[in-house]
Amino acid sequence: MHHGLCFGPSRGLPGSALLLMTAIALSPMVIAQDAAPQAADAAAPAAVQPANPPADQPADQPTDQVTDQSPNPSTSPPTGQAMGQSATQSANGAAPLRAEQDLASFLYGKTSIMLQGAQARASVTLPLPAAWDVQAFTLRLKYRNSGSLVRDRSQLRVALNGLIIGQFALDPERPEGEARIPLPRDLLEVGSNYLEFSVAQHTNRPSCEDPRAPELWTQIDAKASTLTLEYQRLFPTLKLSGINNFVKRHRWGQGRLRILMPLTDGKADADQLRWGALVAQAAAIGLLFNPLESRLEPLHPFAKQVNAHYGDIVLVGTRDQLKGALGADWADTVTDAYLGIRSSQDLAGTAGKAAEPWVALVVSGRDEAEVTRAATALGVMREPLPAMPSALIKTLELPDIPDNTGPHALIDGAVASFADLGASTTTLTSPLLPATLFSGEGGDVLADLPTSLGLNFWVPAGFFPGRPLEGVVTLNFSYGARLRGDSVLNLSLNGIFVRAIPLDQPAGSVERGYEVRFPLSLLRPGSNQLDLSPMLVPSYTGECDLRQGENLLLTIDAESSLQLPPVQRLATLPDLELLARAGYPWLRDPTGSDLAVELGDATPATASAAWTLLGRMAQITGVPLFRASIGSNIDEQQPNEDRDLLMIGAVPVLKSKLCAAGPISCRDGQVRIDYPVLEAVMPAKPDKQWAERGLAGIESWFDPPKGRLGRFDARFGLTEPESSTRPSGDLLGERGALFSFESPNAPGRAVLMLTARTPELLQERTARLVQPDFWYNLKGGMVLWEQTEQSLFSQSPRRTFTVGEVNTGTWLNYLLSAYPAALISVTLLLAVLLASLLFVVTGRFRRRRHPQVPEDA
Repeated sequence: MHHGLCFGPSRGLPGSALLLMTAIALSPMVIAQDAAPQAADAAAPAAVQPANPPADQPADQPTDQVTDQSPNPSTSPPTGQAMGQSATQSANGAAPLRAEQDLASFLYGKTSIMLQGAQARASVTLPLPAAWDVQAFTLRLKYRNSGSLVRDRSQLRVALNGLIIGQFALDPERPEGEARIPLPRDLLEVGSNYLEFSVAQHTNRPSCEDPRAPELWTQIDAKASTLTLEYQRLFPTLKLSGINNFVKRHRWGQGRLRILMPLTDGKADADQLRWGALVAQAAAIGLLFNPLESRLEPLHPFAKQVNAHYGDIVLVGTRDQLKGALGADWADTVTDAYLGIRSSQDLAGTAGKAAEPWVALVVSGRDEAEVTRAATALGVMREPLPAMPSALIKTLELPDIPDNTGPHALIDGAVASFADLGASTTTLTSPLLPATLFSGEGGDVLADLPTSLGLNFWVPAGFFPGRPLEGVVTLNFSYGARLRGDSVLNLSLNGIFVRAIPLDQPAGSVERGYEVRFPLSLLRPGSNQLDLSPMLVPSYTGECDLRQGENLLLTIDAESSLQLPPVQRLATLPDLELLARAGYPWLRDPTGSDLAVELGDATPATASAAWTLLGRMAQITGVPLFRASIGSNIDEQQPNEDRDLLMIGAVPVLKSKLCAAGPISCRDGQVRIDYPVLEAVMPAKPDKQWAERGLAGIESWFDPPKGRLGRFDARFGLTEPESSTRPSGDLLGERGALFSFESPNAPGRAVLMLTARTPELLQERTARLVQPDFWYNLKGGMVLWEQTEQSLFSQSPRRTFTVGEVNTGTWLNYLLSAYPAALISVTLLLAVLLASLLFVVTGRFRRRRHPQVPEDA
């Protein structure tokens, strides 16, 4: 079943030209800048002139090359589709805002860019939200180049969206350089912008040079290079259709979301916890893989507390709950599940004048069921909303998604074409001599060709019981003529080399159905990437021969395919790496039907931590957990035995009986922690099944037992002196803790526990946990962390358990592959025993029925 939405018209709201900050497009925290914005930049590159080092530059900074580009003034705003396709204007008299990040934060973990060879290029994607009116955008670039280059023939070029905006000579006598490059406003586009670095590098050899000589290099220091953006917020027309025009891949700091609700005694009820979780997940999914911090804040007093600089605002509640803040006229428009945009001007005469302009997304309805429908719809929408200030969602049909499914998952052994995985027919070239082609039909513009093709697909968590299995890549491709005999097409999976296909036909070739097999052990849970990279070598490669690469072409057809065999899976838990990559087992059903979320209390800090973590988990599959149960202070005598459990709370409010089974527990006034004393490789012993334990013992008679890393632990019970008045949770200090273990109430079900000393510290540590440098380094059964990346500590589990898809056939297949000699021996023994039994039984039968027949007859 596919999800469908039916919209009903809502009475129009007054449309004013104000900024839309919504749950789908999130703006980072910004810093007010008192200085007036600089003049806008021109598109045409100007000659680069040497400049003196800035006065505030530290003396120990390298100043070998400091260059600057002086642009011509331009007042053109960034191009691209503005929100609602209506004119926008910036705030009158508002102080410009400033966002600054190092270049490395846009490179997903890389800290430098290496440009190697006679020709090389690299690009960085820069986002620009539609809500930002750029006043000045500057790149401060720091780089180092080889000391063997020829200055007059070696050059670094910087281009923005295809147009060169700066060029610098690479001087071997001054190998460390710095440049300040304004990025022209009229080249910027709403959404993604491409900043490209390219080099032409030559050595001082008197004769012909090798284009791949190791001394041909320039390195850009991405950590020391910074991007500074000064901007004012735009005030677009208030229409729901404009939500998706904001850039989704925000990399300008961590996204922040403020969810405002009317609280009772400072706490949220069960419905509000569910609504906030759905809204936070919808916002996080819109940001793809970038982290989002969600915060619960009380609704009243509303207008005076709004600070739009912190994060985007969402108001969530029933019509009666929000009526006091948004007014009676607004309440009359809410006749069903409601999504709408409201602004500070709409509150004139109701809640008083706001300290600064703001807009908010409103999620509401007449009752709890309608609010739930509106919040759920926000997370599953992929198409733009109607071009109106508000809409009523009359019906909502949700899909039934198979278990263990993610983006581009290959289900039940289906054959997926490259087109199904998002790749069209693609022509690749060689990194040795990149070729170009004319773009489009009859086009007259040369287009640079890619040098590799990457395909992303999803694999469920768990190992593959039974005999080793293989996946199959079936390729349809063609390649150019006159290639050297050592030209190849390399295939790699998740960065591991799989196979090289020889491209050795002098006249080129067209290949159909070329199969490459790979072991499934190369796959990892969650998202995987298959890369195809040709290394095409020209036939003439003499030192002084003319080298041309226009024949170095390879085309991969979109009808090429990838197939994985249907397998049933088992996973050994706890394993926090499975959580980070695939959400397993808590996201076994991507919609959350196997997940129960329990909060130790319903305070804003604890709810904020839960919503932040759930947002990161929803990003794994891109599906909101609309079937997950969520609540606080659930009766310990009525556990969720049919679901995996996610428990979040400060140490003092965690369930003592449940915590006692984990690696960290609070019991009898003590904090009990497992500490590893020694690790050793020991014979692997099955934990529970008596049959497998017996087979393992018999197998050891024939083959050496398989080893498994074992750990010897000491369990400490820590407490403070009786004179201390601090709670036992203080023994965790400033660290957050995330750990997993098997539920003592429901064998085979997993518990994930997130805790810290106080709710406020829990909220802060959770916001740090979802950052990529922490999240993708989770492993083992427990992690502890503070604020810095070096503080992240992981520990392997002391006890493990196995979950997954287990039936009789799967189990027998696993036993046959794991203990072949033992099974053969047991089978032969049973056959001998059965034959002996038959011999005895038939002998007795014959003596009883036919006593006259002699024994030897």
